[in-house]
Amino acid sequence: MPQDVQGLWGILGQPQAVSLLQQAFVQNRLHHAYLFEGPEGIGKATCAKALFATLNCENPPQPAKACGVCSPCRKTIAGTHPDLIFVDMTLAGLTEEIGRIIQRVSQSAHEGKASMVVFDPADQFSAPTAFFAANRLLKTLEEPIPNTYFVFISKNAQTLLPTLRSRMQRIRFVPLSNEIIKQAVKKRIADSPSLSEESLDLMIELAQGSLGDALQAIVQKDIWQARILLAQELLSVSTRGHAVEIVQICSKAELADRDEVQILLRFLILFLHKKLQTRADTSAALVQKIRIIQETSMAIRRFISPPLALERMLRTLYKGA
Repeated sequence: MPQDVQGLWGILGQPQAVSLLQQAFVQNRLHHAYLFEGPEGIGKATCAKALFATLNCENPPQPAKACGVCSPCRKTIAGTHPDLIFVDMTLAGLTEEIGRIIQRVSQSAHEGKASMVVFDPADQFSAPTAFFAANRLLKTLEEPIPNTYFVFISKNAQTLLPTLRSRMQRIRFVPLSNEIIKQAVKKRIADSPSLSEESLDLMIELAQGSLGDALQAIVQKDIWQARILLAQELLSVSTRGHAVEIVQICSKAELADRDEVQILLRFLILFLHKKLQTRADTSAALVQKIRIIQETSMAIRRFISPPLALERMLRTLYKGA
């Protein structure tokens, strides 16, 4: 049975978050607006669906658990329940979309006992063009609507407006353990035994606690292998420090993509962490390199050009080698 239709009991690897929600549910003290914060692919959206299933299940086998077979549970599985609304977070037209959502939730739930609105990714509200969209929500969040819940899913809640954050209860989700990810992945790829145990372990390690990333890596094995080779090439170029080589590698088309570069930077950090485990005598230098890569990641999040940020990073890594 999918995690989201077992209710909160089915969520794996998030004991603190689940405990808070279970306790609030049992005590009938659920907050009307939640901020689910944490890295991508660790179960935040799944937990939102699980909470919705918990609220609407017609035959719960026990508190905070969903049966998975009643009509609301089946519709949750299929993604067709009219009271579970995932907002289109495309920046163009977001203000108008929020207006439609506010009008929709001003009415009672269509079918279920409760309705839920999910903003994923809520980080879109941090964009300058989304300022008015975020402000339109404030009044709705200030005046809770009975049996209506809002869930904001964010990688970095600090980027959201303080006025928006202050109206939500913040729940932190943590990266999943490699063992939990491995068990979940093996269930999904039971019919695909072609992947070796060694390759599976590497992809899980590179996923850094994200089940979503691990599953994507399995599906896109060739793409992830190419990423590994490119990340290794970046490290190799940084040790030589040749200006022409640095410019050439940073001009590769895939390094203009912000999301792609962030994945590669995570790979670089993982490679260096593995070196730290075997080279204690040079740990200070390796820690400094990891810090430089993390600073580059933050710079790219602040909309600095990825190729320029990478060029600067490679030159800095060489100087500190």
